[in-house]
Amino acid sequence: MSELDLNDYWQKSIRGENNLPKINWKKLANKTSNQPLQVLKKHLNANLYYGVILTIAYAVIIVMYPIWQVQIALAILIAFNVWFLYSGWNYRQKLKQYQLQDQGLLQQLKVLTQNFQTWLKLSERIAVFIYPVGVTGGFLLGGVLGSGSTVGEFLSIGFVQIALVICLVVLTPLSYLLARKLNHIAFGKYLQKISTMIEELENES
Repeated sequence: MSELDLNDYWQKSIRGENNLPKINWKKLANKTSNQPLQVLKKHLNANLYYGVILTIAYAVIIVMYPIWQVQIALAILIAFNVWFLYSGWNYRQKLKQYQLQDQGLLQQLKVLTQNFQTWLKLSERIAVFIYPVGVTGGFLLGGVLGSGSTVGEFLSIGFVQIALVICLVVLTPLSYLLARKLNHIAFGKYLQKISTMIEELENES
């Protein structure tokens, strides 16, 4: 087909003179939603929702149980959650902006993937210092409520301090490993798919 034929065909298409197949936009949208970026955004949204729920729960516990040691621990957890939610929301907005762009898609895709991997690793590293705080706060809250004593009286029991140390030694690495595993399940496979897409696009260019 020559250039003139193509121009003529295009003009007829605009006027509706060609019998072009009707596009099923609903089907196309469903297909698009299965793409790695869409799934990544969906899972990120779920994490943000859970983060909001946890933050509200921590705030409720602070109000309900005026134990200052526990309140400090929960305040630190809330601060971490606020950072996580803020940074996660910013990344979510970047994902939305990516879909609206029509130039430099490959470069944008690479930057988005690199930024997300950096953010995910940073949150995991920061969480290593947050888990001991959460374990300690939960241990003290459960112990004080269960024994009906003050924090000082509860900690004065010899085996309680040993039990706290054991909990910190065991639960901190377990929490870290569990978080990494959950992140891999939620994001790892799709980040790998996006990396594969980037490689294929670079090879074609």
